[in-house]
Amino acid sequence: MVTSTAENVESHSIDIIPAEERFGRPRQLAPFWFAANQQFLTLVTGVLAVVLGLNLFWAIVAIVLGNLFGTVFMAYHSAQGPTLGVTQMIQSRGQFGFYGAFFLFVGAFFLQFGFYASATALSGDALNTLDRSITVPAGIIIIAIPTLVLAVLGYRWLHAWQRWASIGLLVVFAVVTVQTAAVATRIGLPAHSFSTAAPNWGTFLAVVSVSATYAITWAPFVSDYSRYLPAESSVRSCFGWTYLGTVVSCVWLEVLGSVTVVLYPKLSTAAALDKISGAWLLVILAISMIGAATTNLYSGMVALATAASTWWTPRRSAAVRVVGVGITFVAGLVIALTGYASFLNNFTNFLLVLAFIFIPWTAVNLADFYLVRRGRYDPRSFFTPKGIYGGWVWQALLAYFVGLLMQVPFIDQAFYVGPLVAALGGADISWIVGIVVPGVLYVLLARRWPPAGNEVAPSSLADAAPSGLFPQPATEIAP
Repeated sequence: MVTSTAENVESHSIDIIPAEERFGRPRQLAPFWFAANQQFLTLVTGVLAVVLGLNLFWAIVAIVLGNLFGTVFMAYHSAQGPTLGVTQMIQSRGQFGFYGAFFLFVGAFFLQFGFYASATALSGDALNTLDRSITVPAGIIIIAIPTLVLAVLGYRWLHAWQRWASIGLLVVFAVVTVQTAAVATRIGLPAHSFSTAAPNWGTFLAVVSVSATYAITWAPFVSDYSRYLPAESSVRSCFGWTYLGTVVSCVWLEVLGSVTVVLYPKLSTAAALDKISGAWLLVILAISMIGAATTNLYSGMVALATAASTWWTPRRSAAVRVVGVGITFVAGLVIALTGYASFLNNFTNFLLVLAFIFIPWTAVNLADFYLVRRGRYDPRSFFTPKGIYGGWVWQALLAYFVGLLMQVPFIDQAFYVGPLVAALGGADISWIVGIVVPGVLYVLLARRWPPAGNEVAPSSLADAAPSGLFPQPATEIAP
């Protein structure tokens, strides 16, 4: 029996999903993440590749490289859901401690309603381009309403939406791709579009960074959508299906976005796609944002509830979902309605700020899960400061903040340019530093000074990491 049925709102929030309520197969992750990225925001990410200064050839190369690399990290988070049966961010207490992870929960909440605002703002722009009598604010509200309903209904409903949406969007964007190719053949691409002459490498790395970051910024909530899978679901399957769905979708639509802006450089993305495919596509583009925006509401509720659980013991309650989703909805809607006019520039800066904050977290989280504890956790201890992880884990906090500081010289942002950026031709490689430095440092610290709860008791291990999921001595597995 599962908690989310055709008759009932999902009742779990951030509590552990018991074994008897697990369902589904890892392969359902592919259409979920395919649909999550078959949307307007992904097209805009591809537009940025050309807007930032690359020709079409190098834009495509940068998009492919960024996604192939960046998706690795978000996809590895996917296996954590079935293993532990809890949401993504609450797992951070296993690395940072009960109180030490609090600032991450707050950051994740801001991430969610920021992405929600971006998604609904683009939808509003698409509807406004379709019909000027629909103002952008009105379009934002039109799309926001179904996302609110879907987020309140919960996990099963959202997976069902994404499954059907993946089929419809696959057909739609296949048609759009053919239409775009036909327009490119008819009017021609600029002569330098496929020049292989060396680009400005700073710009090239900036585009790789944007594409990689777009994929990585899913990381703080990936396992929210895999935690109901049976605990025996393998790492390889969860990783593979998540990686496949994300990479195919992101590369496809980002390249399509790049081609679109090359064909019509003076038009907005929505107007250019209207010219290529017609008004019908603008309706689809607006609808395509519903699934992705709903994930932001759903995970915004999760982040908010996780932060609140520092003082409140979570219980199985649909009321938690309704209240948490409602707060995230209002916050995102306010940002969307007040910031849509300068969306493109704000979105670029938003992505890079998120990378600065969350990439070091990703590095520590994955290093701990796969290299230090090898999936051995006691999920029950995530919910109490008296658990085996304690209040603060200095090894993770030190590695995180050192990684954060090490990024600073390599940042290239509107509000700050690091001292080493010019020497790299203007390239922002802070995200690479933010992955390598804290990940390596944490592993070294954890091996020299094993963190709290590094040795999980056999009974807890049986609950947290089923036999066969990670290679480990047989003596560590409860009979």
